Amino acid sequence: MSDIYEYFKKISVQNKIGHAFLIGNIKFENHQEEIKKVLEDFIYKEKINLNNNSDIYIIENDGKNITKNQIKELLTNLSTTSQKSGIKTYIIPDCEKMSDSVYNALLKTIEEPEEGIIAILTTTNIEKVKDTIRSRCSYIHINDEKEQEENKEITKKLIKTIEENKEKAIIKNNEIYTEITDKTLLNGIIKQMLTIYEETLHILINNEKTTEEIKRIIIENNNIEIISEKIILLNKYIEKIEYNLNKNLLIDNLIIQLGRCSNETNKSSI
Repeated sequence: MSDIYEYFKKISVQNKIGHAFLIGNIKFENHQEEIKKVLEDFIYKEKINLNNNSDIYIIENDGKNITKNQIKELLTNLSTTSQKSGIKTYIIPDCEKMSDSVYNALLKTIEEPEEGIIAILTTTNIEKVKDTIRSRCSYIHINDEKEQEENKEITKKLIKTIEENKEKAIIKNNEIYTEITDKTLLNGIIKQMLTIYEETLHILINNEKTTEEIKRIIIENNNIEIISEKIILLNKYIEKIEYNLNKNLLIDNLIIQLGRCSNETNKSSI
């Protein structure tokens, strides 16, 4: 077991298990089994079914914003009596996706929970979680290596598609729109792209060799000038993300603009 389990093991020994926990920066689905094991060993003290249990309520948001109606349904569930152990647990994945009104609807439940109610909130971006929530929860910081590796693969796939298909990449990789679930992840992907292009530029300028496939693909399709243009473009998109509400439109524009840079390379080499 990793950090989440070890954290609960430690506070269980110290008899300091609280009522509200915030875990970041993780995707809930990547740690679902570990959270289940935590509940079994330290909360319920028995085997449980995480997804079909009247005493456990998980808010499903499918990458979308959490709504006030979902919180109302949660509060209704919490108002009912526990069916077995006297303990009810609610889990809110991606809790950063709550508006101010949704936060306010939940706040009293976190501040003044009834006895036997446990809250587990997870987030992929702790910086976007409201301070009012953060200050009322025990915070568990996780370095999610699995998620980081998944994001790197998405980044490399996106670069490869753009470099090999130019502007037509917009119709070659439709799954990218579901893989990049929100603007926070898109921001991380663009920053990874920026790092890869900067490292590749350094390799070209210094006439070095690389064993990394993605960097070889970039070198085959670009010269120093065009890679520099792409680096400038990526920096601009990092600034744009905060002000553009449409994640998919940002992805479309990014692919088109990077593809056009590649086309300019081809024209200059003819």
